[in-house]
Amino acid sequence: MSEQKKQEAKQYASAEEKLDAELAHAADKSFAEPVIGYLKKRCAEDTGMAEDVMQEHKTWAKCFNHIYSQAKKQAKGNAAAIRDEVVYEWAEDYYHLDDKALEEKKAKGAAEQAKQRKEVNKAVMNAPTTAPKISAKKKADKKAGSEKPAKEKKSKSGAQEVDGQMDIFSFLGE
Repeated sequence: MSEQKKQEAKQYASAEEKLDAELAHAADKSFAEPVIGYLKKRCAEDTGMAEDVMQEHKTWAKCFNHIYSQAKKQAKGNAAAIRDEVVYEWAEDYYHLDDKALEEKKAKGAAEQAKQRKEVNKAVMNAPTTAPKISAKKKADKKAGSEKPAKEKKSKSGAQEVDGQMDIFSFLGE
């Protein structure tokens, strides 16, 4: 067996292994099985396809999303009827698509957003807490040494009003 044939066989075996692993983790196996089966067949026929499948950023989940978005474009209302061959072609198109730069940009953007969220959360957690403001009248009462109790309003239900809070009926004028 020539060196080139050995390399092609190794590339196919790696691609087949990757696709089998992704099939095992696929959410909808009844949809994934025929499409992944087709992709494995294409990898055996074409080393270029096997190389495309082996790209680290290419996954079955992303392929599925690509197929789904293509089908959604052709849908009439909530329904779409698409031939198997067309779905297989979309799957193959996804793996041939040169989107490594786009994927890296998305990953970088997601990492930046995560960093920003972390910084905001840290700032919120480290922000000083402020004590509730005391009204000028209460301050004056405290300075004067007045210890007369604050008037308690009773609502219709008999619950007393908490300082600084209004009950919903106050807005209604009742």
